[in-house]
Amino acid sequence: MPVATRSSPAHNRESAYSASAERFDPAEAADLRRRRQRALTETLLDRAEHLPQADRALLESVYREGAPVSGLAELLNTSARSLRRRVRRLVQRVLSEQYVFVARRRVEWPPTRLRVAEAGVLGGRSLREAAADLKLS
Repeated sequence: MPVATRSSPAHNRESAYSASAERFDPAEAADLRRRRQRALTETLLDRAEHLPQADRALLESVYREGAPVSGLAELLNTSARSLRRRVRRLVQRVLSEQYVFVARRRVEWPPTRLRVAEAGVLGGRSLREAAADLKLS
């Protein structure tokens, strides 16, 4: 069985969700004006694997590639303000205890609970939207 080294993807995934993982202040982490810590960037990108594709791509563009939000907003034909707000909400969601709980426990859950948790917590939709999309009451 291969051992997870510090730089391997398996180690990063484990460390991103470990109980002893460094805690980050979501409000401070979402401030796009500040210089980001390497540990924060790695944690965000590791946890982003559970996000919907569009949200994951946005976080990767901003945090991995260092793309300015104003340039991305122009490409996406939206305002920079609304895109900054979206990035801020994504960062806060990914760093939340609820997100970490669902990401850790999802493999243990029955299919219906998993679908609801993925839609609501990981996907960021309200319970009402998730229930309507999944045709649950």
